Amino acid sequence: MNKLLIVEDNSIARKTAKGMFGRHTNAEILTAENGEEALEIFKETDLTVIIMDIGLGDGMDGAETTNEIRKFENESKRTRCPVYALTAHCEDKDLIRNKEMGIDKTYKKPATMEMINQILEEIPSLKK
Repeated sequence: MNKLLIVEDNSIARKTAKGMFGRHTNAEILTAENGEEALEIFKETDLTVIIMDIGLGDGMDGAETTNEIRKFENESKRTRCPVYALTAHCEDKDLIRNKEMGIDKTYKKPATMEMINQILEEIPSLKK
């Protein structure tokens, strides 16, 4: 079973993204409100893809969380899980930092059908 993790601190944005992905993918949708919770879920679950907000409030931001995920993957010899940022932070410096921290692709908020379709093209097993 495909599992998709949405990491978003804003409850409305989290519910919206969960609904959009839920309607268009065959994945079980998991959610996390912060980086620490996301990292815990990642370590315990075989995820297909992660949709990561960057500005997560207190604690680790999305890029730092992704960096910790990449360290865990390397240390545990785990297969790399795609991480897509969904964020309002899309200036060049943000895109460079995201890439350096291990984020595969950055999308500008809000979530759109175009974004979901692009992700489904990259990970066809998610398609309904």
